[in-house]
Amino acid sequence: MNREWPLSGRRPRVAVVNPAHWHFPMYRPGIEATGAEFVGFYEDQRELVSPLESSLAAPCYGSIDDLCESARPDFVFAFGEHARLPTLAGQLIDHHMPFSLEKPGGVDRVSVTTLRQRAESSELFVSVPFHYRLSDMAATLDALAPGDHAGIRSMRFDVQARTPLQHSASSPWLVDPERAGGGAAMNLGHHPIDFVLSRMGHELESVEARMSSDCLGLAVEDDACIRLDFSRGRHCDVRVGYNQPVDNAAYMGFAFELEHESFLARLSGDRLWVEDDRGARAFHLPAQWTFKRHFADYARTTLARYLCQAPPVASLADLERTMWVLEAAYLSAQRGQRHDVTSFPMLHVSSLT
Repeated sequence: MNREWPLSGRRPRVAVVNPAHWHFPMYRPGIEATGAEFVGFYEDQRELVSPLESSLAAPCYGSIDDLCESARPDFVFAFGEHARLPTLAGQLIDHHMPFSLEKPGGVDRVSVTTLRQRAESSELFVSVPFHYRLSDMAATLDALAPGDHAGIRSMRFDVQARTPLQHSASSPWLVDPERAGGGAAMNLGHHPIDFVLSRMGHELESVEARMSSDCLGLAVEDDACIRLDFSRGRHCDVRVGYNQPVDNAAYMGFAFELEHESFLARLSGDRLWVEDDRGARAFHLPAQWTFKRHFADYARTTLARYLCQAPPVASLADLERTMWVLEAAYLSAQRGQRHDVTSFPMLHVSSLT
């Protein structure tokens, strides 16, 4: 069973695996907001250890075994090269160490399935940062149609990041297809796909995708258009890419639209424009979808959930399902045809929380 944190007022002891990853600085405010104490870290890139030791005011350990045995953390946030994540996560599971695993958890679905099976057999708390589940947008949509996911007819996402070359100093592997598992689809696609599956996943029938590397000319795709078709003619279109201008102040470019049988919702700036199904009533609602803030929200929520032994924000089973879909998307793009997914194990997709 999970080890329980002492509830006698002791600060939770937190360790980090590969804090040089570009996401960690966005997690850090949420971790610190809990009053957690950084007790150590492990970093694959040894040349970056010295500044990290100074920043975290915590020692670097030479291996994950040393980190778990000597630092004695209560919880670990794990990041890293996609191809290395199954090994790093496997070592944490060996130590029965509760942790958060950065998506995609590996470069293929089989690796994630293996991790999921091992964690479940140990009854270990493992969380995946699908922070769209915690967004104001999710809360707003749920308020518009509480529990009525069956009424969704279509969704559309367009998520654009800056060039992955901006992370070349700390994460040069991001543009290597063998080490990253893919490009924009693998790096950016998990979040919107999880959001969709959490509402409509058990009725997914096929996946169709087109991918291109024409914009940046890298070895990985910089643009991906993925269509998910569900029963009864429902569908979702997800476009992800590395097309956000470098000089744009926004962290990411983001567009969203949802058609429900009772209303149409479309993101416009920091407001959600809503029109009822007959066009008789239209209004705006606040929709602050600030990506950087939701990383911190996720970190804080994850520690709180582990503390009270509540389920994680999202699980390895949820990550396994998004990997199923992305695997189908890559196959579809390679073959130039729609990929049937009716045999995928989608029947027990966990609902949004």
